[in-house]
Amino acid sequence: MNLATETSQCYENDPAACKVQGRLYTWHDAQVVCPEGWHTPSKQEYLDLMVMAHKYDDFRYDLNHIGFSPTPSGYFYKDEFNEVNHSAYLWTSEDTLFSDGDTRGGQLCLELSLFDCYGTFGWSDKDNAKKAVRCINDTVQSFGYTGEYGKLVDERDGNEYRTVVIGNQTWIADDLRFKVSPDSNGKYSKKQLKGCDTLCPAGWHVPTEYEWEHLIKYVNTVDEFPEAVKAVDVWDKNIYGSNKLGLNITPYEENGKITGYWLAWPARDQDYKFPGIIYIQESYGNSPGDKGYRTGYLTAESARIRCLKNQDE
Repeated sequence: MNLATETSQCYENDPAACKVQGRLYTWHDAQVVCPEGWHTPSKQEYLDLMVMAHKYDDFRYDLNHIGFSPTPSGYFYKDEFNEVNHSAYLWTSEDTLFSDGDTRGGQLCLELSLFDCYGTFGWSDKDNAKKAVRCINDTVQSFGYTGEYGKLVDERDGNEYRTVVIGNQTWIADDLRFKVSPDSNGKYSKKQLKGCDTLCPAGWHVPTEYEWEHLIKYVNTVDEFPEAVKAVDVWDKNIYGSNKLGLNITPYEENGKITGYWLAWPARDQDYKFPGIIYIQESYGNSPGDKGYRTGYLTAESARIRCLKNQDE
């Protein structure tokens, strides 16, 4: 944006610089500077942009590939211009109240250099720091799953789950949370898996390897597995998911790169002594098995469970 306000600034206070880099605004100005029908993007809307950028290229290296063309306008703080020609700082619409009573504004930082272009979110002094603004149209639809979810209530403990139909399968769109012991934390051990016929709610079961393969085959006819079933905003910034099909698969840790789900016991090899796992992870290459998922046998003491509706239910 290059709309003058009382407190906005051009680089080195040179009006000619605003024609190239736009103006730098306080967070308050950033919330009102966009034209009618447009607004300052939320964190989620910027995450959606990153997902789309990664889908068509590699977000780390070329956001301009999808036409966003970030400008390294830096930021202004304490009477100094900082990181000009190196980084782009863009205000978001979020603010937050810290425990010490300090209210700050949300920002997205894009570090631009010869080798990297990646995004990190943070908080900044919304009264004194000045940063750039990009505007997004009010009518733009949010990226991700746009269908409807069903609802399942587990009669055993009252937990509620979303359900989603993918092809001719119906999945629970959340990880199983049924406590099989007081210290259950959403992961299940090998020993617990052996009773897998009782882990899922009535009418549902732990999927077999064949059933996961059926899901993968279907997803690949309409999009790409696993991107289309991974949650949008919780994976490592280099491997965002689009969640187009609504399965909401998340990594083991926030901004992580891998998660694992048990396959029904026994595994495909009836004589094998260990349970199988499907790992959904970062893609390492173009060879089969490096497409962002793989199946294997135990390499972890515990894993998550997704439940699949019985076909005759």
